[in-house]
Amino acid sequence: MTIQQLKYILAVEQHLSFNLAADFCHVAQPSLSAQIKKLEEELNIIIFDRSTSSGVKVTEVGRSILAHARTILSEVQKLEDESSLFNKEVRGTLRVGIIPTVSPYLVPHFLSKMAKDHPNLDLEISEDKTENLISELHHGRIDAAILSTPKKTPENLIEKLLYYEPFAVYASPKHPLLEKKEIKLSSISDYAVTLLDETHCMRDQVISACGSKMIESNTGNVRLKNGSLQTLVSIVDRNESFTLIPKLAEQVLHLEHRKSIREIVAPTPFRKISLLYHSSYGRKTLVDALQKSIQDSLPDSVSIQNFRKV
Repeated sequence: MTIQQLKYILAVEQHLSFNLAADFCHVAQPSLSAQIKKLEEELNIIIFDRSTSSGVKVTEVGRSILAHARTILSEVQKLEDESSLFNKEVRGTLRVGIIPTVSPYLVPHFLSKMAKDHPNLDLEISEDKTENLISELHHGRIDAAILSTPKKTPENLIEKLLYYEPFAVYASPKHPLLEKKEIKLSSISDYAVTLLDETHCMRDQVISACGSKMIESNTGNVRLKNGSLQTLVSIVDRNESFTLIPKLAEQVLHLEHRKSIREIVAPTPFRKISLLYHSSYGRKTLVDALQKSIQDSLPDSVSIQNFRKV
C-alpha cells in the first residue's frame, strides 16, 4: 500500500471516472487503474464497481476504505505541516473555494501579496455556492472555503474570522433614497428592494442583516438565478428600485454608478466573512498564511479593527 494509491482512489471517488481521475492526478489512466487494482488485490476487497452501465460506483466496503484513506492522508499532511513549521516555510498546494458574491471583490486584494510572500505556495481557487463548498470541505475536495459565516459553524469545521463587511444602498438615479447622504436602516423598509434569487446566499444575508420587513420589488416572471452583482445593479437601474451591495463590491462599479451609493447608519447592516476548514485538515500553516495575507490586504473599511458593529 502506498500514499499514491490512496490519492488515486480518492480521485476516483471524487470524479467517479478513472479517466477524469487520471487527468486530475496527471498520470496515464492505465497506470492509475493498475495501481488501484493492485491495492484492491492487496486488501482482498473491491473498492469500485466497474461493471455498471451508469459508470463507476463505490462499493459498501469501498466507502469504509475511502474514509480510512482520507484519515491517513490527513495524518501525512500533518507530518508535512510539522516539517514546514520547523523550516518556517509555506509550500505546497492550497485548494480554496469562495462564494461568487465575495470572490471577484476579495481575490484581487490578496492574490499578489500571497504570491509575493509565499512563492512556494500554489493556490487553486474555485467559486461555488455555500452549501456545495461545505460539502466539498467535508469530502476533502477543497482545503478551505471563504464564505459568509453561517449562524452556526457546521460540525467538524473550524472558523477563522476574516472581516466584517458593511452593506450599502445602491439605488436607481432618481430614487428617493438618494436624496439623503446617509440612510437610516429603519427607513429602507419603506421602499421595495430588488434581490437576487432564492438560490443565492446574498439574498439571505441581506434579509438577515436588515430584517424580514423588507418589501421585494416585482420583476414579473423574471428570476435572476446565479446572477452577478453587476447584473443586479443593471436591473435596479431599469426598475427604478434599490438593492444592497457589500462594501468591497463598490470598487468594481463604474464611477457613474458609485454616485448612486449611500451608507446605511443606525445601525449599519453587515455580513461576516470567514475562512473555514475541516478539523482533520493537517496543513494549518497554509490556512494561517492565507488568513494573514487576506487581512493584511484589506482596506480599512472592512478590517476587523476599524469596523464597528453599531
